[in-house]
Amino acid sequence: MPQRRKRQHSDSNMEENKYKRSRTSNSSRSSKTKETSAFSHKKCLTLFHEYKEKNEDVLGPEGMEKFCEDIGVEPENIVMLSLAYKLDAKQMGFFTHAEWVKGMTDIQ
Repeated sequence: MPQRRKRQHSDSNMEENKYKRSRTSNSSRSSKTKETSAFSHKKCLTLFHEYKEKNEDVLGPEGMEKFCEDIGVEPENIVMLSLAYKLDAKQMGFFTHAEWVKGMTDIQ
């Protein structure tokens, strides 16, 4: 069987293709980075105040149930237990303002 020859490219053509590939991959990386770094302290506070109980500074079971519904997770799901752990909640199902802000900031 005869040996196959490798295809030869001109140096300028290879450099041009290399440049085009790197430009495409870099631009898609930068847009993904912007999307993932969209954490905002203000949005975090807005979420807390949206779900907290009206007369208290605590996000309780009713607020957490609404939060779970909005994010599409069952309240009994392990995700919520993990969230309580990450927020360092002193009582399961109840999150204080300080726990919520510190925990969400740490998670980001």
